[in-house]
Amino acid sequence: MMGRIALTACLLTACFGPSAPSGTPCDPQLGNCPSDQVCTAQAGNFVCLPPGSVTPDAPVAIDAAIDGPIALDATPPDAQTDFVFAATIAECTDPTAPDPAQCRTINGNDQLLVDGQDTTTTHPWHAFLRFATGSQLSGKTITSITLRLTATDAADAMSANSGEVWEVAAFTLAGLSTAEPTQVELLAPAQGPIVPLQTVDFVLPATIVKPNGNVFLGVFPTQNDGTNYWNNDGLTPPVLLVTTL
Repeated sequence: MMGRIALTACLLTACFGPSAPSGTPCDPQLGNCPSDQVCTAQAGNFVCLPPGSVTPDAPVAIDAAIDGPIALDATPPDAQTDFVFAATIAECTDPTAPDPAQCRTINGNDQLLVDGQDTTTTHPWHAFLRFATGSQLSGKTITSITLRLTATDAADAMSANSGEVWEVAAFTLAGLSTAEPTQVELLAPAQGPIVPLQTVDFVLPATIVKPNGNVFLGVFPTQNDGTNYWNNDGLTPPVLLVTTL
């Protein structure tokens, strides 16, 4: 009788031993925590904890101001920049009797002729161009120079040869009426056959252009069948394209 009473008392007072301490590892599928604890995920593991004592990991705070795209400079340091210089002089002359006005009178006010033997006069025509550069080239590295000429819409613009480009001695418009400037150095060879309204690019040495300077060019025929380019009064005047870094 006394043994049965003791057993009952033991059941009422949980004589089987104290509860497992909080934080003991557990398996949520087995439910192997004491009755007063819950198998709970904590810091990436499952442990036994009293109900209500769990402090879930705080969510990672996300900055409301998400970084936007990286701002790029409008002109990257290595970007290429093209400068276009219009010719300050673009005239043709007959080397046997130099006179730009006479070239315009005979061939047209907007024509710049390069011909070894003109069918009308039987004389040659040479073209001369001067370009002035400004301070915008200061501090820049010049990488390429291109003389761009455009053939006119005249039937005489059709030619087997474009002519070749030379650097010539300095000249003025008035000076072209008395003598042609001396050829200094061949800069670009002839480009082959030409058709009306064709754009012709002559690639020149980058060293011929300086800031705040002048470039003096002559276009000379290499055969009798010449071509006509637009001068400064034409639809597409001559330009010098300068590419820099």
